[in-house]
Amino acid sequence: MARLLAARPANSGAGLTVDAELADSLGIGHIPDRTYLAGKNTPIDVAATYAHPDDGRGSTLSGAALAIVVDNEPFDSCWVRFWPPTDNPLELMGPVTNGSQAGGSGDLIQWNPTFGRSYDPAGEFRRLPLAGVAAAAAAIAALLAYAGVRLRRLELASARHVGMTQSSLVGIAVAEISLWLAPACVLALTALAFAATWGNPDPPDAAWAAGARTVAAAAAAWILTAGITTATIRETRLVRYFQQR
Repeated sequence: MARLLAARPANSGAGLTVDAELADSLGIGHIPDRTYLAGKNTPIDVAATYAHPDDGRGSTLSGAALAIVVDNEPFDSCWVRFWPPTDNPLELMGPVTNGSQAGGSGDLIQWNPTFGRSYDPAGEFRRLPLAGVAAAAAAIAALLAYAGVRLRRLELASARHVGMTQSSLVGIAVAEISLWLAPACVLALTALAFAATWGNPDPPDAAWAAGARTVAAAAAAWILTAGITTATIRETRLVRYFQQR
């Protein structure tokens, strides 16, 4: 059991093997040592300590003191380490066989349920619905651009009435939008650069590019919708626009 826990007894004699945190709380600084943990008025030798971090493994041995015993009765569990590991990465840490009721076959339970499992941040990021986010941003931008032009339909129709050509009107509308949209995109891309690096141990290129595509889709949709909507404004509807103001 000491080898399973990577504990190195200071001597081969009898003694407890205790959790390192428990040893600290008992004031055990050097091994071997003695403690009154279980001996009341009689000190008991401590032969080794073992580390039991809170990394997902079972809490059975957390804060425990282990001792060698001689017993002819069946034990509650049997701890086994597999090395080298099999093709199943979940068997990197030995399973525990829980003896249920008499005559039961028992269950195989992994000592540390999280050991042997891996997390692929890049793969998880690629599976995010980023295309849908960009499409939603483009749709919202298009709706806002359409509403902005329609609110100015009387002004635009009046400009057509005094002789401004359709192409000139569309060019002016696009230029006006670009005056504030370009700085807004620069500000958004700069904020994305900080967001992509904050708390991200991986290169920020993929995260920044995903956000940049969303910004680009929204900006393109805004300009395109504004230009098309401006082109649909007719001088012949000037009176109707005036009545609807």
